[in-house]
Amino acid sequence: MTIDKIDKNDIIIKIMGRDFHVKCPADRVSELHKAAKYLDDKIVEMRSNDKLISLDNLITIAALNVTNELPTQKKHNVVQIDVMSQKINNLREQIEKALQGTGSEE
Repeated sequence: MTIDKIDKNDIIIKIMGRDFHVKCPADRVSELHKAAKYLDDKIVEMRSNDKLISLDNLITIAALNVTNELPTQKKHNVVQIDVMSQKINNLREQIEKALQGTGSEE
């Protein structure tokens, strides 16, 4: 998988040896590159398990699998944010208690 630039908004992505022309803003090319690499890796993984499936079917199934992963990942991210927020609040409370304890000893 490679990404070649044709003009400032037209990108060629090669997945499994095929060219796909995609319009992409210059500031999103890196993200597109990562997404294409992830998709290509998924396709290669699937092809190693089933060598008889067509490339079009591989791409479609891989895209569906990746799309299916998104809600799960988003939910996981929300849980992680909640956990970190709780840890920050706990640390803030501990710091406030420690500061109150040192202030009363003067």
